[in-house]
Amino acid sequence: MYMENLKEQIIKYNLYRMSFEQAIATLRVMKRYKKKDVRNLLFRSFVIAYAAPFSTNKRLKFVAGNHHCSDKFIPKSLKDLHNEIIKLRNELFAHVDLEARNPKLILCEINGERFFPMQFAAIFDYERLDTLYPNLLDLSNKVLSNIDSKMIKIENLFKEGLDEKELSTK
Repeated sequence: MYMENLKEQIIKYNLYRMSFEQAIATLRVMKRYKKKDVRNLLFRSFVIAYAAPFSTNKRLKFVAGNHHCSDKFIPKSLKDLHNEIIKLRNELFAHVDLEARNPKLILCEINGERFFPMQFAAIFDYERLDTLYPNLLDLSNKVLSNIDSKMIKIENLFKEGLDEKELSTK
């Protein structure tokens, strides 16, 4: 069971790593674009990729429960930015959170025809992207580096376990 647990950890940290690599790649692409609509879509992709490991995820069939990336991988100096990203994911991009959006239904009538457009609260100021970019990249790179350090430790334990297993079968 110990080896199965190590194997699952290697798998999940590799998947976390892939998400952070995707987030970093998305930021780099976003930096090249000036059109707001494209940048906003890329920012949404960044948020989804960055936040995915921190959401609740199902484990492998042989292990009960769920898993998520621990907050211990987040540098304390960037914790507020991390929390803002997670909040955006949870309230704006991945869910229809009415409280956060604070929608207001407006009654309009033109030529006797009624319709009901909505007005929403501003959840995120996209104009901040240029100023946030260096910190978003720094946060993503540091979390990825911390994940890599953890992966090396787990992979070494797994290799040691394989060596012991191989020796016990000879």
